[in-house]
Amino acid sequence: MAVHAVSNLFKDGRLQIMLDFPSPRKSSRPTWTDFSTVTGHQTDVIHRTGDRLEVNRTIDDAHYQVALAGTGFTVTPARPRINFSSPPKSGNDTIDLTCRFGPTAASDPMASAHDIETACADWWPAFWKSGGAIDLSAARTRAGWNWNAASSCRSTNSPCNQPGIIPRRSRPDRIDPWASKWHFEMDLVALAHYALWDRWSMADKALMIYQHITPVARPSPRTSTTKA
Repeated sequence: MAVHAVSNLFKDGRLQIMLDFPSPRKSSRPTWTDFSTVTGHQTDVIHRTGDRLEVNRTIDDAHYQVALAGTGFTVTPARPRINFSSPPKSGNDTIDLTCRFGPTAASDPMASAHDIETACADWWPAFWKSGGAIDLSAARTRAGWNWNAASSCRSTNSPCNQPGIIPRRSRPDRIDPWASKWHFEMDLVALAHYALWDRWSMADKALMIYQHITPVARPSPRTSTTKA
């Protein structure tokens, strides 16, 4: 993720970029986050310099790293938040910030905000101009309108919300709560859309989940108390 911010308020420190990690909450509210709860999750600083920050994040039994770097700012820890602000009297009005998160983010190569912006400017037009599509804009029924809107929405969300092997969630158009679950029936819907769009490479990637989940799921019926 990249941030490019320009403001005269950066020059004298009146405007800062603040980083805070909320506690995930099992709720259906629009934000699905809780900044007031400090239990259940933990942030540990691995390394910090003037323009780079690396942290370990722990939520329940999940662990990942976050690395942030850029230009035009200094990192200032202010628990529980971390501030990114221009150096005092620097006269700088621009902050470029890159954030990378994942299991090994601290040691992974870090692209610049400009490089990420350029890559997105090249990738998204190429994505929309490739593959196939189904056009239901002339549909006379509400079902046709809904399907056309859902198809467009899923076309956008699939590359954004399914970059790994885990299928897309039931509500990919909204912020994901920690309790969000993916469902195999939704995976089938996504596969149907991939076929309509002629994006078989995305379909092959979505099918990888079966290779990972089958060994875990197969013993479950043997321990179940239901006949189903």
